[in-house]
Amino acid sequence: MNKKLKLLGVAAAMSLSVNAQAAIIDLFSIPQNINDNTADATAVTATVTDAADPGSIIGGVRDISVNLINDTNPSTANMVEMDIFGGILSFSNDNGAGGEGIVQWDATPGLALNMTGLGGIDLRADGSNAFVYEVLSVDLGFQISIEVYTDATHWTKALIQTDNVGVDTIPFVNLENAALCGNVPPPIGSLLAVTCGAAGPANLSSVGALQTILNVSGGTLAVDLSIRNITTQVPEPATIALLGAGLVGAGFAGRRRKSVK
Repeated sequence: MNKKLKLLGVAAAMSLSVNAQAAIIDLFSIPQNINDNTADATAVTATVTDAADPGSIIGGVRDISVNLINDTNPSTANMVEMDIFGGILSFSNDNGAGGEGIVQWDATPGLALNMTGLGGIDLRADGSNAFVYEVLSVDLGFQISIEVYTDATHWTKALIQTDNVGVDTIPFVNLENAALCGNVPPPIGSLLAVTCGAAGPANLSSVGALQTILNVSGGTLAVDLSIRNITTQVPEPATIALLGAGLVGAGFAGRRRKSVK
């Protein structure tokens, strides 16, 4: 084959990889900080927009909340805190404290979830097939709920057990699989359970809202964790995947855990 044609072929394949851009859910570049030191049913909430970094938050609005649910020693003024800064979300609970944190993206200020607020965003449009985030630190196991809404009757909540640091991948197919709705099979990896709307699961090609709940129901006392930005995952073209494997080597993949939920 002509060398120029070979080079053009490689360049074209590489351009496919470059042009396949993952969708941004939240880069965590817009700072927020809230805490709650009263054990009750009332959460502390806050809202920001992405005006300071346009495009860094899906829908342009992020709502967060923390709620101190369990406190084994109220006299010590225990609290739960969420801090977002510099591309990292940190969530911490004092000793004896069990709090829950919520991060919500529905293009609407306030924690009352607008299930169609994002207007039907197609997260598959760029070829994405999963959500991806990295757990940077965690000292105790905790449960996280990944929630996707198309409308009031089509939604999916995936309950996931997280025990270790590393990159976590949540395939869209698990969130759209009606066979998983309401069933509690033996865990699929770290996926513990899936619940869905009355009319079925969410459609990732028409997303109205997204929500993540950290330490569901304050289930783990004194848990501290941090998470890097959340995006979608675009599968690497086969040609580039093989090329990348040759360049990087098998050893690189072993340097970090990558779990598929």
